[in-house]
Amino acid sequence: MKQRSDPLSEAFRILGRSDQLSINLRERLLRLGFTEPEADQALVRLEELGLLNDARVSERWARKSSESPANGRLRIVADLVRKGVEEADAEHLAAVYLPEDDELNRAKQIAQLQHKAGKNMAQAARYLGSRGFQPETVEQAIESVYDQ
Repeated sequence: MKQRSDPLSEAFRILGRSDQLSINLRERLLRLGFTEPEADQALVRLEELGLLNDARVSERWARKSSESPANGRLRIVADLVRKGVEEADAEHLAAVYLPEDDELNRAKQIAQLQHKAGKNMAQAARYLGSRGFQPETVEQAIESVYDQ
């Protein structure tokens, strides 16, 4: 594959478009034809400059995913893992940015909206499950709204 420029310039270009984890940025540099030592050297330099920080990027992604009022913790974890965050780290971040009590309150609000929209219990439960709410949370939310 033809190299476009030097690896550090390419890394700057890639980071200018979107946040990246170091592992993903390294893979992209390798796909562009840079050698492993070249890619690794560019990553080290970016870390020295404070421009590449996996923890900061992961936290930003977790916060953004948790801000969606329709996302449950499992969805947040799935979003982070899909982007390259280790599963254990993703689970920790989901718990930080959407604690269990907050997730339950969010699920109850959504279940109430589903109920008002004429959805039955099964439909509301499926919707909550599809949005990444934990099964216990779905059960509690459905019971609180539909058993009134």
